[in-house]
Amino acid sequence: MLSYLRAGRPVPESELEPGPGLPLRGRLIALHGVTDSAASPCGIAEHFGDQWDVLLVDHLGHGLSPRLSPAQLEDPIQAMVEAVEQLLEALNLPAAPTLLWGHSMGGAVAAHLAVRHPEWFTALVLEDPALLTDSQYQQYRQAGTRELTEFQRADLPAAISRLTSAYPHWSSAEVAGWAQGKAQVDLEFLATGIVGELDPSLRLLDQLQVPTLLLTGDAPDVLIGPNRLADAPAHVQTVLIPQASHTVRRDQPGAVYAAVEAFIPSWTNLLPSPLASGSSEAELRR
Repeated sequence: MLSYLRAGRPVPESELEPGPGLPLRGRLIALHGVTDSAASPCGIAEHFGDQWDVLLVDHLGHGLSPRLSPAQLEDPIQAMVEAVEQLLEALNLPAAPTLLWGHSMGGAVAAHLAVRHPEWFTALVLEDPALLTDSQYQQYRQAGTRELTEFQRADLPAAISRLTSAYPHWSSAEVAGWAQGKAQVDLEFLATGIVGELDPSLRLLDQLQVPTLLLTGDAPDVLIGPNRLADAPAHVQTVLIPQASHTVRRDQPGAVYAAVEAFIPSWTNLLPSPLASGSSEAELRR
């Protein structure tokens, strides 16, 4: 089973009551990008943990989760989708309004999960998801072996120094999560170069049935960016975060959290009072 971190305020097992302090709003599940880990989206837990039950998941081949088998390496994205699916089924979490958040590769996995199980999730946040154009997909595939060699030779302290120089706004906790992920990633997976879904026209988003927010930046390394936002279907809300790279939230956390907080009422207003006592499992999505 996948490894994960639990933060915030757990949803009670029975009699879903707000309890002391701020009202409990629901559950937030965060899926990280390639070479990251469950520690990488620590800022999400810090920001939302006072009102949310936060679950941070290690993908297959990342963090402390199992490595990918040879068969899984043939289609690692679908293997990751199935692994998260199996984790959530095994945890059998108490019913609650659930926000699924995926960055990059995790965004592709999250989109597939939301399409396969719309009854599990109340809403979806896709942070520059790895729904790739033909050129992006081929670029990553061709870079796989080279990146494997670079990782094997990497000087992690030097890499951290370069990172903090290039991204001075990242918090120390985000830097630590980034470094932890790099030290733990499955190099056989990295060598495949399969880090996302080939989806030039964002057709996967057409299949979504849950309220969805698509976030991207305007730096040269973004996967969606301003040029591809027009391909998003009308039912998907889109927000362009200025001066943000592919790591949108890490670069501009204030703007990203503000966009997500503004998005949340668009679907919470359609629900019964979050975690209201007496609501049945059928009334509250997983």
